[in-house]
Amino acid sequence: MIKKILPIVLATMALASCGPKSSSTTSSTNDTSSEIPTSSETTTNDTSSNLPSVNAPTTVSDLYNFIKNTSLNLELIYGTSAQRNCVVGKANLFSKTFETSKETYHSYSDDVLTVSGEIKYEKIPADEWSEPETKNDKFEGISTIVDNHFYQIIDYDNESIYVDSAKRYSVPNEVNEQMIDMYTTNGLSLLLSSHFEKYILNNIVQDNDGINPIKDDNGDFSYTYQLAYNTEMDYETISTVVNFEASFTNYGMIKSYHFKVEENSVSEDWEGNTVTQFVSSINDQFSSLDFNKKVGHTSFNINPLDYYLISYDIQLFSDDLMGGDNSLSVVDANKIPLDTNLVAKVINPQPAKALDTELNIIESSNPNIVKVTTYDGYKSTVKAVGIGNATLTAVSESGIRQTINVSVISKPLESIRVSIYDSSILEGDTVNVYVTRYPEANTDELVASLSCTSDVATVTKYDDGDFVINALKPAENVTLTIYSKQNPEIKGECNFKIHKRFTFDEIKESLKNSIWTSNYQQSSATIAFNDDGTGYFMVTNNTSYGSIFVENQKYNFTYTIQQHENGYPGDITMTLSSFVVDSGEYKYNFNDNLVVLDYSMSYLDVRLTPEGESGWMFAFSDNFYLQQN
Repeated sequence: MIKKILPIVLATMALASCGPKSSSTTSSTNDTSSEIPTSSETTTNDTSSNLPSVNAPTTVSDLYNFIKNTSLNLELIYGTSAQRNCVVGKANLFSKTFETSKETYHSYSDDVLTVSGEIKYEKIPADEWSEPETKNDKFEGISTIVDNHFYQIIDYDNESIYVDSAKRYSVPNEVNEQMIDMYTTNGLSLLLSSHFEKYILNNIVQDNDGINPIKDDNGDFSYTYQLAYNTEMDYETISTVVNFEASFTNYGMIKSYHFKVEENSVSEDWEGNTVTQFVSSINDQFSSLDFNKKVGHTSFNINPLDYYLISYDIQLFSDDLMGGDNSLSVVDANKIPLDTNLVAKVINPQPAKALDTELNIIESSNPNIVKVTTYDGYKSTVKAVGIGNATLTAVSESGIRQTINVSVISKPLESIRVSIYDSSILEGDTVNVYVTRYPEANTDELVASLSCTSDVATVTKYDDGDFVINALKPAENVTLTIYSKQNPEIKGECNFKIHKRFTFDEIKESLKNSIWTSNYQQSSATIAFNDDGTGYFMVTNNTSYGSIFVENQKYNFTYTIQQHENGYPGDITMTLSSFVVDSGEYKYNFNDNLVVLDYSMSYLDVRLTPEGESGWMFAFSDNFYLQQN
């Protein structure tokens, strides 16, 4: 369904669906009769009957040029009331969708065009289980000049199929008199020429370009034409059949047309059978009712001024940036939580039908409280970045500015999580504490305490708010508590142990004749170190370690022990000599073997790598604990 009140440049695009597509939204569609300021009423004498007859074109190409130029120019002078019926079908994977419409146009001598009609949408399922869907709506539209602006409005009763739309152009900067003449005619010629461009002109076979006009007793002439062609695709052929009829007055203005198109896909199935499937169709019928512009009018149901804002209030929303319908939540302007992303929307628009209701926040009086970042010269992101007050300025699509005062507050603290990532804390260590607030944007002051006396450990808070633990001497169980000073009941806790720090010589002596064991899921392993520098590795249960190692078989090695000042790859390491694993099915020479432990002597890690592999292929980082010494 084509609305001639849409800009002429959009007509070809709209033809594809026979309907105006608009992304505008409206607050209300309650129509009331409104006075429209217009020029003085004028009277136009019908001079069309005195126009000379024209030669009817005899080729399709000439007929296209005739419609686009001669017929359209006549329509600009002698406006027409017209009615249109349009049915479009398009195949989907599981269903077909159809749309029908009826329209009535009225052109007026002082550059006014009104349109009214009804539209029906029908979705017919392709299977027996789905339900058909039918929607109906009525609409009114107007194109006219008010106060040096040219308006194009479409208003639907319930917006069940399409939404209302409103366009406004300044005169003469954006549209001139010639363009307005074009926009306020009914455009049968334009619509038909668009059909020609899409379906006929590039597909005419030279022998099929001729067309014979049929004249009646009044000298009016008409045409009947059919065109069929195929378009080869990668895996199919699109077969297109075009039929049209058109009639013209003897002086060349269009009276009616009927344009039909059907497209089918022709392909072969796996068995080589020809398969024809419906792709799309258009059945567009348009006829004029009279040839005289109406000359007197004082009011219409639609007042274009009702569709543009004069004033409004602002409602702020928080945006979780996830997209979708549920990404926005209403937020109180006086209680905006810190770190909130803000979006502004119009409420209480005046007039109520105004469609230019998209808002953009363009300025903040205090960027340290609310920061506005503009990009693309228009759009912006808005975020509450500090505690305090600010004034935000928003602007509508049509340039109406409003301000709103806001206050940003800290989000109430819900919980605190405390973590210490050091696997072994030794006396003398300084350990970082990791604190996570929920929500993170909360600004409550946090306080720390320890369950031990100050000679065992202390906790220090730096100026940036981070905490560290100073471990002073061994302790079995110490609890660190971080809590909110404003609300001490909200707290997080973490338990830790402070290990004795052994000297390197003490560790070397303790490793002699020591046996360490590890349990991983249902598997277990043992590593032993003898006082003569030898030792063995043995997997005692191979359920989770894989089938390379033979259970309960000792793999012997020699070892050396080193101390590392920089603490990497461990405070203390033992390098193991190579040993061979031969399970009968697998045979590996493990030649890159390392044991890592720290000064607490609390546990060690075993890392084994066979020849030809990179990294530690078997890293028993589940920790081995001292079983016997």
